[in-house]
Amino acid sequence: MTKPRSAVCTVPSLPHSKLGPNARLHYKQKNRLYQSAKESMVIELRNQGCCQDPLWERAHLDIQFVAGDKRRRDIDNLIGSSKAWLDALVGEVIVDDSADRLSLSVEYTRSDEESTTFTITPIYTE
Repeated sequence: MTKPRSAVCTVPSLPHSKLGPNARLHYKQKNRLYQSAKESMVIELRNQGCCQDPLWERAHLDIQFVAGDKRRRDIDNLIGSSKAWLDALVGEVIVDDSADRLSLSVEYTRSDEESTTFTITPIYTE
């Protein structure tokens, strides 16, 4: 049996700015947005065939944010706003998203259409 090389999931938007660390939102509203984003990501993972069985123990996650406009964005806020999406990977693709199991790299570019692409590559230790 060959080991999977990677799983790629694309979301047709950037993360919701109200889920970011600087958002001023009531915690109940923020929690509803968080749960909705997480559920949407699980659906995307399943629809795009990214779910793994068995789950990957260790992995590297490459996130590519593509903005559809010329606004300036802080990369740390984009990552923070993506927390619900990252948490959705747990139990669908990876065992845990702790720092000792998941490494991360991020890229930000501009194009005509917004998107966020997650490329998850397992790290096998044998």
